[in-house]
Formats: sequence, structure tokens, C-alpha cells
Amino acid sequence: MLADFIVCLLNDERTYTCIVATELGYQGLTNLLVSLYIARHGDDTDLASLRNLLAQADAVEQTRNQIVHSTWVSAGAPHVVTRIKSTAKRKRGYDTVVENYDLDRFRAVSDEIARVRSELAQFALYLIKQGKAFDK
Repeated sequence: MLADFIVCLLNDERTYTCIVATELGYQGLTNLLVSLYIARHGDDTDLASLRNLLAQADAVEQTRNQIVHSTWVSAGAPHVVTRIKSTAKRKRGYDTVVENYDLDRFRAVSDEIARVRSELAQFALYLIKQGKAFDK
């Protein structure tokens, strides 16, 4: 979704934009998106809305990374798994997080990802209607 949003801001060079956006990770995409918006439209009220949406996307991305980059084991109960993530950081030293996930918790994460994606898509359409982005 973020790559599509960037294409909407740079549609005048669509092929090149697609190439660049395809190769960027999440942080690069969000940095590029905000930078392009500011370059085209400055610091307006829509920028504040975009930043708010991206803050929600950041939270979703953090949860997604926790799920993807953890070790999972059976919790010993039906339909429940345990997430284990160990880290060694300057701030906290060695730390291990252990938490259980059931189907409802996974569904809540999936629903939140879908909600944020939908809101980003709706905001991109709003910007297109305002003449602030291009219809790809």
C-alpha cells in the first residue's frame, strides 16, 4: 500500500517510481512518502493526517515484526501458541518476552492491519480527489 501511495505522489515518473518503491523497506517507504508529500504540499493539515496514519502503521508494523521474528512453540493448550523473543540490547541487556497467542489475538492483529491499510488507501483517494496526488 505504501509503495502504491508513493506512486500516486510521483506518477509523472511512474516506471522509475515503481522501481524505487519496490526496493525500499518499510522505514524507507514511510520516509520517502512523507518527504514527497512535504516537497509537493508543505506542512499542511493533510500532512498531520498522513503522519497520524503512519503512526498507526508503525504500530502495526512493530506487531507484525514481533510475530514474524519470534520463535513459536506449542502452549500445551488447543489453539494456543507461545511466542518467545530474546534480545540483547544496550538499554535493557538480555531480555526474553514470552506470551501466548490464541486465534482471537491473531485475528485482532490481522483486523488491525486491514483497518490501517484501508485507511491509508482511503486517504490516498482523498488526496487524489483534492488534486494532491495522481491516480495511478
